[in-house]
Amino acid sequence: MPHCIIEYPQKFESSLQVEKLCRELHLVMINSGLFQPESIKTRVIPYKYISIGKSGEEQPFIHTNVALMSGRTADSKKALSQAIYNKTKEICPDLYRISVEIRDMDKDSYTVNNYL
Repeated sequence: MPHCIIEYPQKFESSLQVEKLCRELHLVMINSGLFQPESIKTRVIPYKYISIGKSGEEQPFIHTNVALMSGRTADSKKALSQAIYNKTKEICPDLYRISVEIRDMDKDSYTVNNYL
């Protein structure tokens, strides 16, 4: 815990530097100081088919979703969101569509095998 999930259209993979983005956003999560590094799970999910806007055309985008246990302050979540956005913009400076969502997971309904 937490989960950092990077979503993007598969068609644009080569221009989005997805492998670098995965490594760099993982480091952003570590450097935030909010989590034990061993608990951070970062991954990418390519989507084969997408539609955007009224025309439904395919366009490049990156959406990063971070799910973390509830209890962090709004300021710490905002700072993490901004740091992820900034790093994504740094790696993909020409990308128009970048979004980040930080969301709380309910501690009472999350089950995990604590192997660490």
